[in-house]
Amino acid sequence: MSLTKSSFASRAVPLPGFSAHHYDIARSHVEALHFRVPASSFQATTNGTSGIRLEETNEIVVPRSPDAMRSESLPNSGSSMTATVPFRLNVSNTERGFGWKFQGFESQDLSNVGHYLDLLESENM
Repeated sequence: MSLTKSSFASRAVPLPGFSAHHYDIARSHVEALHFRVPASSFQATTNGTSGIRLEETNEIVVPRSPDAMRSESLPNSGSSMTATVPFRLNVSNTERGFGWKFQGFESQDLSNVGHYLDLLESENM
């Protein structure tokens, strides 16, 4: 995962910052088929009303992945891909309906980086 400037970085308006952990999305899709989950319109996002800032990825990943950084398995230019503004979305109805809380952005980031490093390792075997 190279965190380098992209064509998005030249945008005058920051992008809205929201995302969700792939596990939470898969889980919600499967559990939505269960009769205990009430029929409703559900929204899914990490960090709910706090929103996220993609620029925080370096602060989360770099201290926890020093070996990957040293070996350049996880290249990092030190800058984020683009500016984001936290997109605050109230997911309390979704969390009540399903009976669990969404994982935070930190967990999502670390999981994605872990999967990326696993793929690199499997390619090098």
